[in-house]
Amino acid sequence: MLYNSIVNIIRKVARRKVRNCRFNFPRPPSVHSFISRPTTDKDLTESDIKVYKDKLETVWKEIKDSELDDISTEKLFEKAGLSQKEFEKCFQYVTSRNTIVLKRKKTECFTNQYNAHLLRAWDANMDIQFVLDVFSCVVYIISYISKSERELGMLLQQTKCEAADGNLSAQQTMKKVGSAYLHHREISAQEAVFRVTGLRMKECSRKVEFIPVGDNPCRLSIPLQQLKKKVESKSKQQQHDGDEVENHSVEETLWMRNKNDIYKAKPDIDLFNEMCLADFCSKFNVLTESQVPKKINKDTTFKLKNDLGYIRKLTRTSSGIIRYPRFSVDKVPEKYYQSILQLFLPFRSDDQLKPSMFETYEDFYKRGHVKFFNSNSLSAV
Repeated sequence: MLYNSIVNIIRKVARRKVRNCRFNFPRPPSVHSFISRPTTDKDLTESDIKVYKDKLETVWKEIKDSELDDISTEKLFEKAGLSQKEFEKCFQYVTSRNTIVLKRKKTECFTNQYNAHLLRAWDANMDIQFVLDVFSCVVYIISYISKSERELGMLLQQTKCEAADGNLSAQQTMKKVGSAYLHHREISAQEAVFRVTGLRMKECSRKVEFIPVGDNPCRLSIPLQQLKKKVESKSKQQQHDGDEVENHSVEETLWMRNKNDIYKAKPDIDLFNEMCLADFCSKFNVLTESQVPKKINKDTTFKLKNDLGYIRKLTRTSSGIIRYPRFSVDKVPEKYYQSILQLFLPFRSDDQLKPSMFETYEDFYKRGHVKFFNSNSLSAV
């Protein structure tokens, strides 16, 4: 019963008053399944292709004219004057892309590809296809995903044209386009629940922290308005420090502080003496001015040097997950060893990452030794 309904639906759609069915029905019959790939014969002419097309047309003609539904595929090819091998050759010379031709009888030319076991379990129509072209598969999926958005774009374009024809002002046009968007946009049930309940976009039990490493890591500049205020305040100060010192001070205030600056401003206490940058970023949060409590817990909250604010130790959640640029030890060995030293060797200034007696970071990484605070012995890097 389900099989018959599938066939009838396809025939109804395929037999509309159009020249060719957009679903490529009826499908060609075949004695066995095969993959047809476009020919690479450069000597093939248009007249040769026409000959192969005419041979295939005889097959379609026999399918339409034959009154025997139970005729075998071999008999059908015999009436058309073709063999299975010649049919496959014609298909190869005519097709423009890789195509799978499944084993079919004449009675199955209007039937979708299906699996008998899955069909019983699914109890609905199905159209199973082998993927031979990954790009076409991606385009097919994206077209389905963006179908509603594409239709909405056409609707907004039509609304804009109607507003232009009505000589509406820019404000009225925007209002009309916005109204069309709000009333015609389709959303899923999941998105509707998300917006109604005000759920967060994501929720995780552990923070993910990115650590910039290297000689010149990416920095964010201070907002222009704040930068102007700082420059104006500097210009009002006394000139006894000299222009060079003042220019250097302005240069320091040009960029926002990153994780490296905050790490180098860690307090001078035993807790931080042997703590590397990776541990520091995964176990501590930088507090904003509004997050600093009135009563500071000295066991979990610490003040940074150079008035860079406060940090707080993570106590309720696990340590964060760190992310950092990963350089190739074969292509850029100097950047690789520099990043490893920055992340996992405790330091308070950049000079400690490559002492003056070492020419490269790799040399210090492989042959260098360090002495930690309150320790009289040397440890290999």
